[in-house]
Amino acid sequence: MGKEEFRDLIKFANTDTADLSIEQMERVAYRLAHITFNDAEGSQFLNFTAQCQEYTNGLDAKAPSKTIEDRREFFRELVSHTRSLLERAVSIEPVYYVEQPFVYRITQKRNQIKTHFDVPQQKPGKLDINIEKHKLTLRFMEAISNDMELFTHIKRCEKCQGFFFQSTAKEKRYCSKRCNNAVRQAKFQEKKRKGG
Repeated sequence: MGKEEFRDLIKFANTDTADLSIEQMERVAYRLAHITFNDAEGSQFLNFTAQCQEYTNGLDAKAPSKTIEDRREFFRELVSHTRSLLERAVSIEPVYYVEQPFVYRITQKRNQIKTHFDVPQQKPGKLDINIEKHKLTLRFMEAISNDMELFTHIKRCEKCQGFFFQSTAKEKRYCSKRCNNAVRQAKFQEKKRKGG
């Protein structure tokens, strides 16, 4: 997992899952596939497309409301799991433990060593929340093991409590201009009320 996928992991963790529409679930599925996709084998585009289709299978305007609600719950659980991974990363004790069997693979491509965590494949057409949680955990562990500096770049916004990836040397306190401006505006209004 590279920095781009890691940033997507953080965006995925900040997803508001309250009332996801079908279109929003499709975007979330694309982001999730981008994070969990393992590019170690086969045709990358076809495998990535298949992963996206697996997450969106059965989601359309004609889908029964139970199917849509089940998929919303699926995404809610994965977002919650991802937030817990990031919460541990910014806490004092970032310890990760996975009980499920998996394969740790080391490959060499163009004089570069890459590591991959592989999880058991699930049956086509059936999403297993536990396997998906393991995929997220293992991809997170893979990113951290390949670049330990990523830990130091995970920050929590002081305004919205969302996570963000700090890519600059200057310490940031807020995840976006929106949060930064909201805090500045609140300080300005407070100062104005006090007559200053």
